[in-house]
Amino acid sequence: MTHELTCKGCGTRLIFTGVAEGSYLKCPNCGHITLMALEARAMSAQVQVDNQNTGGALDSLIAGIAGIIMSFSCVCLVPLMLVANVVGLYVGIRSSGSLKPFAIVSNLIAILLELFVGWWYFA
Repeated sequence: MTHELTCKGCGTRLIFTGVAEGSYLKCPNCGHITLMALEARAMSAQVQVDNQNTGGALDSLIAGIAGIIMSFSCVCLVPLMLVANVVGLYVGIRSSGSLKPFAIVSNLIAILLELFVGWWYFA
């Protein structure tokens, strides 16, 4: 099995095969000795995949909650937050992950509140 490792000494990407976990590897460029740890690399790869699955849903959810709060607290920012929540709704629709429904609903509620508050205040 082929594995990849970045040397801590010079940053060179090392590709190697047939090395067991816990072995020490010597960089051919700088001579820096690195401990081989496959388990840690596999865990960091899993965390990276989990972060990619959110796909903007968290950002969209935060925009929706901020829009709801701003609708009640500062009427002067309602037009700006309306634009932000339309963009947040778009990002929420295109996102993936478990937060997607909450992101869409929070942005829709924020847009409706902003339209109502804007109509009430500016009309």
